[in-house]
Amino acid sequence: MFNKWFDLLLKPWQYKIFRFACIGIINTLIDLSILNLLVFSVRLNPLISNLISASTAITISYFLNHRLVFRDTRPRNFKQFAHFYMVTGLSILAVQDIIIALFSHFIGVRDSSLTSLIRNSGLAISAKAINLNIAKLIAVASGMVWNFLWYHKVVFRHVEEKILTGSELKT
Repeated sequence: MFNKWFDLLLKPWQYKIFRFACIGIINTLIDLSILNLLVFSVRLNPLISNLISASTAITISYFLNHRLVFRDTRPRNFKQFAHFYMVTGLSILAVQDIIIALFSHFIGVRDSSLTSLIRNSGLAISAKAINLNIAKLIAVASGMVWNFLWYHKVVFRHVEEKILTGSELKT
């Protein structure tokens, strides 16, 4: 019985897009944790904090995507990491900073019903914290499609070539 449930839970893991989503969730949690720590505990500027948190998440993401998502059997190397960082950096660092800045200054949640709802639930979260995290989640979501396509077509392209030639059955 346990094996049946375990197999059912692991079945989605055979799909690259599912592995990518799982790793993306892990990286987003790392990114958000570091971002919130730096902004609200260390009191760093949100854009500088985002640069640090996103850079850390990108580095962790490379190692996890290399082995778990794209199942790349080649040794990790600086050239591939540089491509990965450029692709991710363009979509995340630039896009995220723009979205965070625009959302925080023009669209952000002030003392709205959402803020009231959160405060009434017993959580003492400021509108600034709500704005920052909503902006970050929107930025992360917008970069996920870009990242997956570029990783798939450019950074880990050779893995796909192996599949087409029949030298590997599943990725």
